[in-house]
Amino acid sequence: MSSALAPPSPDAEARSICPLLATPSPTLEIEHPLAAHQLAAQVSDADDIVILDTTLPEFKMNNDVQSITRSLTLANMQNGDNGSVCSGLHLDQNTGSTSDNLLNSNVYYNLNCEENERMKARNIIQYLNKKQNYSFVYWNWPLIRRTCLCSMFSFMIVVLCTVVVMIMTQPKNCDPNDTWRRSAMVYEIFPASFQDSNNDGLGDLHGIGERIPYLKYLGVSIVRLNSIFMSTHYPDDFRNVDTLFRIDPTLGNLDDLKQLVDRIHSNNMSIILDLPILPPSYRIDQPSEWGRNHPNDTESVEEVLKYWLDQKIDGFYIKGVEQMQDDHDFTQKLALWRSIVDHYDSKILIASYHLVDDVSSKYGPSSTRMESIKATFDLIDFRVHNLDNMTVEANRLTAAYDLMDEHWILWSLSNNDKQRISTMNTSAAGVLLTFMLPGIPNVFYGEEIGLQNVQIRNSMEEHMEQRHLFQFSPMYWGHYEDHTSGLNDFTSLTVVPWMAQAPVTNVDKFETVRAGFELRSHTPNIYMNGFCRKISFMKNFNVRYSDKSIIVVERIYPRKNPYLFVGNFGREYRILDLSRMFSEGRVLIRVSRRQLFEEFNFHSIHLYPGEAYVIKLSQ
Repeated sequence: MSSALAPPSPDAEARSICPLLATPSPTLEIEHPLAAHQLAAQVSDADDIVILDTTLPEFKMNNDVQSITRSLTLANMQNGDNGSVCSGLHLDQNTGSTSDNLLNSNVYYNLNCEENERMKARNIIQYLNKKQNYSFVYWNWPLIRRTCLCSMFSFMIVVLCTVVVMIMTQPKNCDPNDTWRRSAMVYEIFPASFQDSNNDGLGDLHGIGERIPYLKYLGVSIVRLNSIFMSTHYPDDFRNVDTLFRIDPTLGNLDDLKQLVDRIHSNNMSIILDLPILPPSYRIDQPSEWGRNHPNDTESVEEVLKYWLDQKIDGFYIKGVEQMQDDHDFTQKLALWRSIVDHYDSKILIASYHLVDDVSSKYGPSSTRMESIKATFDLIDFRVHNLDNMTVEANRLTAAYDLMDEHWILWSLSNNDKQRISTMNTSAAGVLLTFMLPGIPNVFYGEEIGLQNVQIRNSMEEHMEQRHLFQFSPMYWGHYEDHTSGLNDFTSLTVVPWMAQAPVTNVDKFETVRAGFELRSHTPNIYMNGFCRKISFMKNFNVRYSDKSIIVVERIYPRKNPYLFVGNFGREYRILDLSRMFSEGRVLIRVSRRQLFEEFNFHSIHLYPGEAYVIKLSQ
């Protein structure tokens, strides 16, 4: 009992508290985490390799040294390495468990494998390392590298050039693309009065061709020829046409016309002809003679159109069509003409505003006949002639613009049917006004220099019998020196022209008129007749002020500065105050006889007779 109650020894108490001093439990079999990997790894000695195939079922990872040795032997035998003898690996079978052998230096020794043949893995590696097994080894790699480098640089250059071309071809502005209308200016010529090339006192087709450099310098894009057809007494009685298939011999022949057409086309211009399909209903002398043997009685208008279109004519001003407005087949005829013209590329048809005005008044602005007119004709000729009362003229301009809606108007001051309006020195201002209207300007030859009507002081003077033709004065050429043709006058100084020479009033304004057309050609406010907003057509023309002698026209366009035309067509000096409408602007073009020009101010605009301004307003 005493021994049972004896106090425990200090060692026993310590062992009971500290696990490290306690009696060890039976040794557990511990599998070293690196054992499997180390046994399955390649054991190399110089050039010899032993590979343990751990996938074999006979290879068991355990802590039995004999099992490991047996697995190594079986693995070598199954791999066909019967001739391989591994020496230098000594495993003492009596050394205890695997965990004890792990740190026993007497168990593991350096391997020294002697093989008669190389192992299968070694052979595979050597096979894969042979050059003969890879064809790309024999490729011309220096050439391939150079080719790839050149291709890369070539591709980069192509991309760079493409980007540069795209940048250079991008539009520099967002102006609308309306090519032929934006650059269109019609120049109307009476052939017998423009240029005489054979010194017979009459102008001719060859003479017009000699003056093409002048037309190009002026900015003309469409040359309009008044009647060139055969007449018994051309040019005095040019309206009485014998046939629409032949040219009057005083002007030339068909070959001359073909040469003229080719020269005009080569200068990027077009040519249109006045085509009198019906005679006018009035005549100054001998009214009963109008229409005798008129070609429309026997010649088909459709055949005439086809004939001249085949001669490369670009369009027609069909005169006299207003007299057909009441025909029952009026719309069918117009549709037929349009279909004939559309068969050829880029051809135009023009009619007088009298046709539109009459049909609108009689049948209504939305009638079938009115719609047929708008669908047939590309341009409607409107004559600006009430310059002595600009209030009336402003109303006419607005009414015509509203009636035509989106369709284009050909604005003219003078033409071959009426006397010129170039009295009181208003020609340059009038031409500038037509440039500022929504449509295309029509310049009658000589208007750019203020060519007037022939002036006869008494009834006994020569040419009095030609008084109905006084608007056809020979062209004055003193303002333009043509170094190409060497022509300085209408005809030779020793030849008397068929019509007396009329005075000119604005020779010094020729460059101003030319500048006005240049401004129009690149300003969408001016050359466009409106703009579209969503699905609606918006008008860009407005008469802001008018009285008997003054007119103020404003032209607008989205995201553009407005443009203003201010002109005095009266006989008196005027001071105009427009400060309530406009605040600031810059004068671009000025038609004035004053050498000194004071600073422009909307509070007090000084306007002498015949003066006009084109102003670019601030936003």
